[in-house]
Amino acid sequence: MNTVSFGKKWSLIAVLGAAAVLRITLLAEYLTENPLATIPMVDAKIHHETAIDIIDSGFLQERPFLRPPLYAYFLAAVYKVFGTTPTAATAVQAAFGIFSILLLYLLARRFLSHTPSLVAAGLYTLYGPAAFFELKLLPASISVTLVLLHLLFLCRFLDRKKALEALVAGLAGGVLVLARPNLALIPFLTILWFVVSKTPGLRKGAAALLVGTLAAIAPVFAHNLAAGDCTAPVCAGGGLNFYLGNRQGAEVSFSGGFENVSDPAGMHEAAVKAFTAENGEPPKNLADAERFWILKGVGEIQEAPVSWLVLEIKKLKAFLSEFEYGINYSYAAEKKILTSLHMFIVPFALIAALGIAGAFLSFRIREKESETGSRALLLLVLAAVLFSNLLFFTYSRFRLPAVPVLCILSAGTIWKTADAFRKKRSGTGLTRKLLAFIAGAVACFIALLPPGECARRQTGAGHALVGAASFMSNRLDKAANAYERSIETDPGSYRAMQTLAGIQAAAGNHAKAWENHSRALELCPEDPAVLVNAAIFCVTAPEPVRDLNMSKALATKAIEAAPDFALSHLCLGMVLNLEGSEQEADKAFKKALQLSGGDPLIRNMILHGMETTSGGTEND
Repeated sequence: MNTVSFGKKWSLIAVLGAAAVLRITLLAEYLTENPLATIPMVDAKIHHETAIDIIDSGFLQERPFLRPPLYAYFLAAVYKVFGTTPTAATAVQAAFGIFSILLLYLLARRFLSHTPSLVAAGLYTLYGPAAFFELKLLPASISVTLVLLHLLFLCRFLDRKKALEALVAGLAGGVLVLARPNLALIPFLTILWFVVSKTPGLRKGAAALLVGTLAAIAPVFAHNLAAGDCTAPVCAGGGLNFYLGNRQGAEVSFSGGFENVSDPAGMHEAAVKAFTAENGEPPKNLADAERFWILKGVGEIQEAPVSWLVLEIKKLKAFLSEFEYGINYSYAAEKKILTSLHMFIVPFALIAALGIAGAFLSFRIREKESETGSRALLLLVLAAVLFSNLLFFTYSRFRLPAVPVLCILSAGTIWKTADAFRKKRSGTGLTRKLLAFIAGAVACFIALLPPGECARRQTGAGHALVGAASFMSNRLDKAANAYERSIETDPGSYRAMQTLAGIQAAAGNHAKAWENHSRALELCPEDPAVLVNAAIFCVTAPEPVRDLNMSKALATKAIEAAPDFALSHLCLGMVLNLEGSEQEADKAFKKALQLSGGDPLIRNMILHGMETTSGGTEND
């Protein structure tokens, strides 16, 4: 790796210091203002609970890995040292983020001089989503670190042709696969390039790279083998994600709609049920399930190839979009409560435009290095990350590993342009300049296009997620504000309306609560859940808001729409109990218990409902 002279170290330290100050400021606000900091939700909740399970089991798991194992074990190690609180994990990941900026600078020095390398590091330092995802219990930030390590050791190998450096690069690439299997193309495209290249020594490097990659994956494969499944090198899920990302009706980002499951924790169980329903028996192993879903996804593409191509174009637009796609944690939503995120002023549109233009420009600094050889590594990473997003889903955090590469190419574009003006020389041929300008302009245009329907719903979902965490932490005012922002962003979010109605009822604002229930009923007049929620409000609200006739009508309609929905019968029983029809109420309560399989929660709700309705008190 290039060394930095003593006279230039201060500028690098200044960039790293600025990165530290920005991240510490953001971390402090995140921990105090964002309830998601201490209440993991969705994917973060799965990682958090898995890490705790790993600690409790002595870092051993009994069954094959269903999800990529590296991040859960990383989190478990942090919890083991600092305690099982997300706070320590976010602090460690923020430190990893600063380390990544150092690695980015060192990688940029393989292609650029000191000043433009600082520009590359500065662009990433001021790119908000990079710091944002360092705070989340997600593998996004450590994936960036692993990609940079992989590239750095590959560059060292290209310089010195020592197999050990290719082996270490392969190890970094293999560990990356354990964190994010959909990025397996990064090491394997590099291996393929080494194999087909005519440059002396690269084929020897390909062998070392392959050995290193497989060596990193081998322990996980051995675990899966010992756990009874010899077909899963890393984990399950790739085939299902391929199907979900390419099925008819799919969107650029996963938005549920599979077996009525929106929580990722329930996806595997739902996938097994769907497999069993179609094949008459459960999958024999993980490979059996993977093959089934891949073929099912291919069948969906073949059935409607034009629609699939339109979907791919939408994914490409989303990949290049300035809007930060991410339904689990919406950057746009949380930016409303984290004012320090506004200090990160570099937009993705700038990085995308300058970076893609830089891919067409020549800015070789180190004459002894093969320009095409070294820069090909950067382009391979871009291609691998893009292909992964097109093959599965597009999330802001899924494209994050490409951002450091785009920052380096952006710095090269800035340096090349400034050098041309300063020295008044053409440098790059006219054709390359024209291609660079067109590519950059197109990328900038796409990035600045207004976000579509999917993006709007995702932002609304992000606000709702903040609202849910606020409610769970008993911050009712913040919860109400978050759900109001969710409805403002996505006026069709009937779930947010009814959740907000519940918060307003708890605060005693029954008029506003009924207003939101009414809006939800207008949007989804046939949805049993919407009907029952409104019906329960009508029967449990205090006088004079209580409306038994309305509640009975809504509960009856819900039963007609979904006879097996236990809560509909529960609500009807509450109304009948209030009307004095005790025998009919008892029948309804028994039906609710029967349909719920004797669920203790339903039993408690029946007892609580009888007390509430008979006593005339308010049920929040």
